[in-house]
Amino acid sequence: VSTQSTGSAPHLNYDPYKQEPAGSAVLVWLKGLGLEEYSKVFTDYGYDDMGVVADISEQDLDFLKIKKPGHQKKILLAASKLARRTIRESVMMQADEWSSLMLTLRSRDRGMNE
Repeated sequence: VSTQSTGSAPHLNYDPYKQEPAGSAVLVWLKGLGLEEYSKVFTDYGYDDMGVVADISEQDLDFLKIKKPGHQKKILLAASKLARRTIRESVMMQADEWSSLMLTLRSRDRGMNE
């Protein structure tokens, strides 16, 4: 995974879902944020799934003993972007499923009318 800067922070264009084994996505995500020092605490406390990380809160960060305000802000901002992306992808999948269902029903209706 490339973390070369393109004029913006590397994590803004970072895609933890691509090119990485499922179990390492959180670790790669943290590395992309420049916060790999928290990899062990994330995995030790079960924050090893991107869905869980997308819902992380300031209270979670306090529990994980991540106290530096800049690090908290960076993690919360990136997690928020993950959450929005997850919602967007979920809506798109539901739209695709709805479209498939409509096509199936139209095909079935045509077959019944013939």
